[in-house]
Amino acid sequence: MGEGPGGATSPVTFRKECTLRTPPRSRSRDALSASVLLLVGCATLSTADARSRDLREWFEGNPFPASCDALWPDVLRTASARGFPLSAADEKLLGETPGGALGELVSASNRTYRTSDGGLTSGTDWNRSSGTRLRMTASPAGENACRVRYDVIAGGVTNSEEFAMGPDWDLDLDLLRRRDPGAAATLEGRIPSSR
Repeated sequence: MGEGPGGATSPVTFRKECTLRTPPRSRSRDALSASVLLLVGCATLSTADARSRDLREWFEGNPFPASCDALWPDVLRTASARGFPLSAADEKLLGETPGGALGELVSASNRTYRTSDGGLTSGTDWNRSSGTRLRMTASPAGENACRVRYDVIAGGVTNSEEFAMGPDWDLDLDLLRRRDPGAAATLEGRIPSSR
């Protein structure tokens, strides 16, 4: 795109139906602003990636010091505290009054069941505000040790296609805060902030 009539303006087209004219000098400022925003965005993503990596490495190397059966109620409470609805059976397991039978019929949640390795797994219903749900898995990691993973699932709120987005290690950190606040504070002091 060249300069407009008299060299005063340069057309910038959006979606072919809207043309905006900007002075030639502001293009370089806009480019600089866009570059700065891109660098800040990349730095933020880089920090988030580093945080996720550090949390994953820590939780994979340091299982929770409890049996999966003893840890499981707190696994469920952690998901529920983040706004993920549990199945009626899991609500009963926590001593809560489940929703209604109709809600259970249309829910995407799964009740807790035992895995082949002796661990536990369950799935939440959709968190309507985030458009995601969770699959929680607790796997034995030796005597009185358990690894927990909260896998995020997206897509199924608006259509039938679900896809796994991977683990959310910040939920493991929430679980650690619930079980051992001192250890959680120590861990948070060693990893990049999410902000």
